[in-house]
Amino acid sequence: INGNPSVPLDIPNEDNPIPGQRVQAFWIEAWIPPEANAGRYEGTLRVSWSGGERELRVLLRVVDVQLPEQFSAGIGSVSYDFVGVKLASLGRRNVEEFFRLVHSHRMTIDALYAHPDWNGGEIDWDRYDDVYGGILDGSAFSADAGYFGPGRGQSVKRFVLPVDWNWPVPPESPEFDAEFRRALELTEEHILERGWTKTEWNLFINATDEPRTIEAFQKIRHYGELLQSAKLSRRELYFHRIDAGAFKSIGREIPNWNVERIFDEVGEVVDIWNACGGVQFIPTRALRRR
Repeated sequence: INGNPSVPLDIPNEDNPIPGQRVQAFWIEAWIPPEANAGRYEGTLRVSWSGGERELRVLLRVVDVQLPEQFSAGIGSVSYDFVGVKLASLGRRNVEEFFRLVHSHRMTIDALYAHPDWNGGEIDWDRYDDVYGGILDGSAFSADAGYFGPGRGQSVKRFVLPVDWNWPVPPESPEFDAEFRRALELTEEHILERGWTKTEWNLFINATDEPRTIEAFQKIRHYGELLQSAKLSRRELYFHRIDAGAFKSIGREIPNWNVERIFDEVGEVVDIWNACGGVQFIPTRALRRR
């Protein structure tokens, strides 16, 4: 096992007290590097407590199969302000430790509100680069950084563009559209300069999350048109994403609307459709059309 796997534990646990609790279950993961030889491995798991300790024999069988180092699926989770605001305020080390845990599970985090500093039509990237540079160039996932897991040396699979409904300028500003496009163009200039081209960059506007009104879809179209009209030399790096949880109820939310109407309204400007909901709500007919 790489590193120190010691886990302090109280029974009952303070965070989830169960009266009379005497048992605590553990989920133990072991990442097998691709260069490991197939075969049988043995080890020992030691559990200690105030009254003693016990050693458990562990048998691990490694089969002759390798999962690719390259991540294929864009599995992830949205962080509204924890990563982009709260964790970022604690500095690079905390952000990278968090993303190393996520990366080791072949996942990513869609960090909203991860903004650089906007200074009157220009962007100061110093703070942004310091906090996120390691996860965007892959150095945070190297052995030198203490990483042990899949996707070694690879950048995060996906990251959210810094432009948002309230950045770089407030939405009520008459200069919003022009400054939004300007920020997109400056962001691309920086992405290309730093070589962050292995990451898929998402335009994800939280203010249009799970749209349920005609006005919300109009905003989605507007943001998509701003992305399309920006002067970007590598448009294939950028994806306009919407989380359309209202697919399941759009006919009730907007009378006479259905999935086809949604595609007619915003299909030309949306690249990624995150269709939330249970199996019975997933718009498979519309997805086949795309």
